[in-house]
Amino acid sequence: MRLRALLTAGVVIVAIQGLAACGDTAEQDLCAQYADLVSAADELRQLDPLTAKVEELRAASEEFQAELDQLQAVSEGRFDTAISTLRADIDAV
Repeated sequence: MRLRALLTAGVVIVAIQGLAACGDTAEQDLCAQYADLVSAADELRQLDPLTAKVEELRAASEEFQAELDQLQAVSEGRFDTAISTLRADIDAV
């Protein structure tokens, strides 16, 4: 449950900072990548840590991390602090 709360909080923090720019054509890559991150977070949240196989949890976690990397790459440094905090919180779980 703690991982789910961290993911939700992290995605919300990044969303609040970035969604206002989604109307700008130059920002569409950021918005598309954010949508991919939300999708990866949803997939990870849907896994029950008590019943899911370790391989499933690891794969979903790695996919989320990869999407987070992509979001950080297209955000041009605007979300580095929020993303770094989210990574640290996830690593702590």
